[in-house]
Amino acid sequence: MQADISQALSFEIKKELADRYFGFRTFIEQEKDELHRQARHCSSTVEQKICFDFVRLYIMLKDPKLIRMFFDLTGLDEDVFYDPYTVTSPTIRKKVFCQVKTRGLTKAARFKNLFLDSYDKLSHHVEVYREKVACLLLEHQTILEEIDIFYRNNDLGHIMGFLRSLDRDCLIGSDLHKAASGLVSPDHFEEKMKVKPPLPVDDMLSMVPSLPPLPLIKKELKNLAELALKGHNGQFTH
Repeated sequence: MQADISQALSFEIKKELADRYFGFRTFIEQEKDELHRQARHCSSTVEQKICFDFVRLYIMLKDPKLIRMFFDLTGLDEDVFYDPYTVTSPTIRKKVFCQVKTRGLTKAARFKNLFLDSYDKLSHHVEVYREKVACLLLEHQTILEEIDIFYRNNDLGHIMGFLRSLDRDCLIGSDLHKAASGLVSPDHFEEKMKVKPPLPVDDMLSMVPSLPPLPLIKKELKNLAELALKGHNGQFTH
């Protein structure tokens, strides 16, 4: 009778430990999946808009020297969605200027307004994107902290030691019991059962710095647009 009670108690304790551990791991995996889903959505929507905005400006600037001047003016690195191929590709050009409307009475005015409007749209999209990335970075950090807290409160080594002190006839065939009984290597088990952290956000998304607002550099952008139009021999169609 006493043995039956001890065995039942052992089973309940092991079950509680297993439920707590695997319940937490399932919870973290769900949070990781949601984080990765949001990152993919951000990449396929806002990041794509930003990429198109940048490429549109690069095509209008055309000259690598003017593009470098644009980088200097805005404080951007030279690798922000820039590839010399995009400036000359007819397919990409058609795609980024699809359904783009222009305003102005002359070709020069339309070009200048399109350049300024494109920059204004870009700066807005960048701020929206940065806000979304900041939220994802916060969520990523929260998941890391949840994992850290769980491990500080539920050390696998201590759990294994405790399980070895209980009746080894319970939970036959389970990973927890096999590890506790020495049927599998504790190190192998601990590595297998470890809760993996989510991928870093900067591995999933591009980090884009904030841009100066249009009013702050409008004069300089106008001058840049005038130089760019000369590079198109005064003619620009899209």
